[in-house]
Amino acid sequence: MGIVKAYWRSLIVAMILVAAANTAGYALTSYMPTYLTESKGYDPVHGTLLTIPVLVIMSLCIPLTGKLSDRIGRRPVLWIGALSTVVLAAPAFMLIGVGEIWSTLLGLGLIAFPVTFYVANLASALPAQFPTASRYGAMGIAYNFSVAIFGGTTPFIVAALIGATGDDMMPAYYLMATSAIGAIAIYFLKESAQRPLPGSMPSVDTQAEAKEIVANQDENPLIDLVEMDMPFTTAAAQGADPTAPRDTEKVPV
Repeated sequence: MGIVKAYWRSLIVAMILVAAANTAGYALTSYMPTYLTESKGYDPVHGTLLTIPVLVIMSLCIPLTGKLSDRIGRRPVLWIGALSTVVLAAPAFMLIGVGEIWSTLLGLGLIAFPVTFYVANLASALPAQFPTASRYGAMGIAYNFSVAIFGGTTPFIVAALIGATGDDMMPAYYLMATSAIGAIAIYFLKESAQRPLPGSMPSVDTQAEAKEIVANQDENPLIDLVEMDMPFTTAAAQGADPTAPRDTEKVPV
């Protein structure tokens, strides 16, 4: 309860993003074979096999989108994932509805495109929303509750929506709605690219690099002094071994 009380805003943002990403991800990996078989007339074997090349290509592209997030930031890349879901979901299901193998593969590719941007960044962006002391607990709450409520239930929700409306486009509308809400959550997400995790020090390779970071910490927009262990940085600036045990009372701040 202490984690929820202290970090409820970050927990809500994380849960919404996990819901948006896993809705798209589960729709592609878990629901699409069923959708292709039950709604589009493919036999069970082909309904499953058609997703395999798309998933292989997507897995090869994930490191590239991860590298892109290191360069331009987590939030812009996640926005690409959310907004491209909103834009591409309807055309993707229209292409799948054509019923040809080429159009089905293209439609699956359009769904996989935003999933690639989601998957490559959540694992790095979400833990950075919480300080070291509470990171595992907060992530456990946010991720597992969201996946259980939204991700794993995506096939059942979508199937129920199709059954209730008779509209095969309901999966697209559901993906669009969850990612639209996810795009709003990204606005409140703290950028973490090229920044140390809250409660942790920047990673350095040499003592000289540590001294340089400390000397310019007041002007460095990527460093939040409130969330850093300042006796540690001061020790590094004075030439002490940052990894050695220390008595913080003897290190001036």
